Amino acid sequence: MSEARQRKSAKGTWWLFFLVCGVLLPFVWPDLETREMDKDARLSASGEFLRLRDGVVHYELSGPKKGPLVVLVHGFTTPFFVWDPTQKALVRAGYRVLRFDLFGRGYSDRPDTKYSLELYERQLIGLLDALHFEGPFSLVGLSMGGAISAHVASKHPSRIRRLALLAPAGVPTRSGALAKVAQLPLVGEYLIRVLGTNILLRGAYRSFSSRAPSPDFMKQFRYQMGFHGYRRAILSSLRYVPLQWMKGTYETIQKQPYPVMSFWGKRDRVIPFESHRYLKDWLPRAKIQAIDGVGHQPHREAPHRVHPALVRFLR
Repeated sequence: MSEARQRKSAKGTWWLFFLVCGVLLPFVWPDLETREMDKDARLSASGEFLRLRDGVVHYELSGPKKGPLVVLVHGFTTPFFVWDPTQKALVRAGYRVLRFDLFGRGYSDRPDTKYSLELYERQLIGLLDALHFEGPFSLVGLSMGGAISAHVASKHPSRIRRLALLAPAGVPTRSGALAKVAQLPLVGEYLIRVLGTNILLRGAYRSFSSRAPSPDFMKQFRYQMGFHGYRRAILSSLRYVPLQWMKGTYETIQKQPYPVMSFWGKRDRVIPFESHRYLKDWLPRAKIQAIDGVGHQPHREAPHRVHPALVRFLR
């Protein structure tokens, strides 16, 4: 055999080796989801639990009973503890505050189902109905929670008093490549099993601009990642929530009477501030407040600027 053919054969052998290793990697990769979300796991959680049509929901209701109701909807990966400073600010301002873990996150169930806007609409409206909140309420959503809030507000306009969106999803961004790749059968499952943990942890850090998240924030974030079904819910949300395009929803809101406001960090690396122009085109009546020097969690990085403005808007 010639030297050239030997080199070609050796190269082919290495490619075959890497291919086999890549195929087998998910089967030997350690599964970091080692715990079940059950009664024992929920013993240490604050708040309350309620069984709805699609599963058990973890929620917290705080503030004066006769205060105007504000519902907080968290984002793609981080449960309702992301709202800690906002919840305190709104309670001090006299509001009744409801926050909850979306299905697949935190201490809520992780049902084996399609994680879509319709699922989250059933969860939010079902929770309100079960708690006997029938009157209008204000809705505040962060990131994917903004997309969910916009969807709910477009479908139930008579129940919405005011709508506040913090860096809402549903607008095009340059970071949509991963979401597109995740649409591919098997490829998405492969990526979320092998790379998902690192991608999600890196995303938690990227959501802050000027400083790293606190150790307590990351401790809570990592803990809820350890329950079975978390990564499956993340992947399904990537596939079935239109994170990159909700033009029709925002145009529907444009025709509704309730006030709309959006807060956006100018250093947002998750849903960049430049994407706000789509929201402005589709929902021109929304007041957009740009927050200098902060990232994807302006309410945590600049609470002294966001919360007073949010309270004024809700009033």
